[in-house]
Amino acid sequence: MKNKAEAAPEGLLDPAGMERRYRKSRGYWAKLRCMGANAGPPYLKPSAKVVLYDPRDVDAWFATKRRTSTSDGDKHAPKPRRKRQLKPAAKPRRSTAPQPAERRR
Repeated sequence: MKNKAEAAPEGLLDPAGMERRYRKSRGYWAKLRCMGANAGPPYLKPSAKVVLYDPRDVDAWFATKRRTSTSDGDKHAPKPRRKRQLKPAAKPRRSTAPQPAERRR
């Protein structure tokens, strides 16, 4: 049985290697993968449970994130979610059952 250090081919990094090299958690890389195209660097998925990254691709992706001002936009950033509009309070329902004074004897 191979250990995780032997799992990644030469030159490629698994999420643990990414965590060590770029000082970003495994959860960070997983979240980028879930966010879809252009959210994170390209990755390889040779099997259902193995994810690999090429460090050259990751370095190129990080280079696209370079900014010179806080006002520089990020065209690949996810759009902020709109705040949900609260529904107006529902009016109390009128009961169809006869009221005690209206009951027949």
